[in-house]
This record gives sequence, structure tokens and C-alpha cells, in this order.
Amino acid sequence: METYQGIRRHGWGSISLALENLTITLASGYMDIYQDIRRHGWGSISLALENLAITPASGYMETYQGIRRHGWGSISLALENLTITLASGYMETYQGIRRHGWGSISLALENLAITPASGYMETYQGIRRHGWGSISLALENLTITPASGYMETYQGIRRHGWGSISLALENLTITPASGYMETYQGIRRHGWGSISLALENLTITPASGYMETYQGIRRHGWGSISLALENLTITLASGYMETYQGIRRHGWGSISLALENLTITPASGYMETYQGIRRHGWGSISLALENLTITPASGYMETYQGIRRHGWGSISLALENLAITPASGYMETYQGIRRHGWGSISLALENLTITLASGYMETYQGIRRHGWGSISLALENHTITLASGRLATPWAKRGEGKK
Repeated sequence: METYQGIRRHGWGSISLALENLTITLASGYMDIYQDIRRHGWGSISLALENLAITPASGYMETYQGIRRHGWGSISLALENLTITLASGYMETYQGIRRHGWGSISLALENLAITPASGYMETYQGIRRHGWGSISLALENLTITPASGYMETYQGIRRHGWGSISLALENLTITPASGYMETYQGIRRHGWGSISLALENLTITPASGYMETYQGIRRHGWGSISLALENLTITLASGYMETYQGIRRHGWGSISLALENLTITPASGYMETYQGIRRHGWGSISLALENLTITPASGYMETYQGIRRHGWGSISLALENLAITPASGYMETYQGIRRHGWGSISLALENLTITLASGYMETYQGIRRHGWGSISLALENHTITLASGRLATPWAKRGEGKK
């Protein structure tokens, strides 16, 4: 595979799983330096996660992000920012959290809130989790709710034998109606019936019941969750949700959609300041995304992250890193991408995969996308599903394999 993000990958046999920022599992051989980490000469990597937490089958891994990991036998689960679950022994302090001496970790979350199968976990980010049997909802980097039976590890993780998954997220946990899914990202997808929804970072909709506390949010007693995203912004059928990440949300009727870092849609009234952005006095927010892209019903929103957004009517969908769909006019340059003069964007995903109703979008991350009719689903790193036509990217033949 050609160079991607300064990583030269070539000449290996297979890649079992490749994650965000291209953590590669070499069947043999070695991978060049990536993010100042020298990885070389091991047999296999059972699990590689975002920002390259690597599990050597044996041997050791050099220092990564000031964490020295060495001499263990296996790592059952590794999460974002490199928190490691040792099968035995202990791990040194990481991010001021000392984890050691447990047998297994059934669930690991973003920034490593760990759920031991039994016992307890020390306080992490002010959350104490302990003593439950199962978790109906678990988030980023893989938490799956099998309808029945059990789930093996995921991400380097064999998924099989469950009934269905109503929602699976980033890194493409897919809901095949039946059959199986092969690896994705260096990963051929084929032979399933349908995918109801695949989003970033895996949020599951339990049909009923409740989920215990997650990331300091107590969720219980609701009927359904229409859509919940990274860091668990939840749609309550009624009632209210307690404070989450310093945002007090209370007394509203419903939340149509809220995304990473909890951008909330109050049915009325206003939401208090969040991340230095004052939002107040608008009617509704149809969709707000990571880093708080807000859709005021009218008026304008103040400058956020050096982007001035003003004077448009509505934003149908705004995604991570703020891909904005103005109803008319144009949006100023954001992250060196000039977007202007289109009608609407039906779906925009991480790293700004844009669906233009007409016209074209200029090059983004070295990928030229232009002249298509619609995109039914766009995923991380620009996996594009064209309703018709073709995709003019380095992966122009992505449709192959769909019979």
C-alpha cells in the first residue's frame, strides 16, 4: 500500500486489522517508524489501537508516550491513548492511574474506564465502576452488545454467532443481517444483507431496560435511544440526564441528536456555556457535532475555533472537524478546505467526506471528490457509497466485490 501519513507499508502478506491512524498488523516482517515508535521484528500484533498501542506477541515494545511497556505475555485489550490490560502482572502508572493485578477486563473505554468482570476498578475520571455482570452499552473502540451468547474480543477480535447488532460504529463494526464480515480497512466487505447504521465509535441502542452509569452519566429507565454518539450523548424518551462533562442538561423533552463532547439539543430554552461557547436563545438544534458545530434556528453563532459562521438558515448535518452545510451562501475556509456554493450535504463524516447535491468539492486530504449525485453513507477516511456514478479517489474501484 502506498505511503499514508508518512508511513510506508509494503511487501507484507496480510493485514488482519488496521485502525485509525493506520496501526498495521503485519503477518510478518516489520513496519517502519510511525509516530516516533519503532516497531520491528515481532511475529504478530494481536491488537493495535488508535495512536498505536501495540501488543507484541512476545518480547517488548519501546517507550511510547512516556510509558514503558515490556516483558509481558499478552495484552487482551488496548485502548485509546494506550491503556493496556495485562493478563497478569501490572502496568505502570499511566495518566495518573495505577492499574494492576486483575485477571481480566471485560470492557475498556475511552481514556480507559475499565470494567473488571468482578471486583472493582479504582476511580478513573471520577467514575467508579464495579461488580456488574454485563454492560449493555459500551463505547469507543469497541464495545459490542450481542443479542445473545457472548462476544469475543473485538479489534483483533472475532465476531460471530450473535443474532444482530442494531448499531455499530467507527472502525466499522458492521451489522450483517447474517453471515459474517471480513476485516475492514484493508478490509473487504461483502455478502451481508444490510447495514442499518454504522457510525463513529459504537453506540448501541438497547430496546429496553437500562444501562448503568457510564462516564459519570446515569442513564436508566428509558424506552429507546434513537441515536447516541461518542462520549454517550443520550436521547432520553423523557425525564432528564444528569450533568455530563461539566454541562448541566435538565428538564428538556427530547434530544434529537447529540454528538461527541455532548452538544445537546434542548427542545426549548437554552443550554449553558460549553467549552467556552455560549449558546443561548435559539429554538432548536437539528444536529451538532464534535467540537460543537451548532445550528442556530436564526441569527448567528459566535466565532468558534477561528471559524466564523453566520447568517445561514439551517445546517442539516455537521460533522467532526466541522463540515458545515449552509442552506445558502458559503462557509469560509476551515482547515485549508474551501467549501462554498453548494445546496445541501446529505451526509458528512469524519475527516469531511462531503455529499454534494451538485457541483464539486475541492481536494481534501489529497482526495479529489467531484461530480457525483449522492452518497448514501460516508465513513472514516472516506469510504464512499455512491448511489450512482463513480468515485474519483485512489480507491476508485471500491465497489468491486459487491455482487
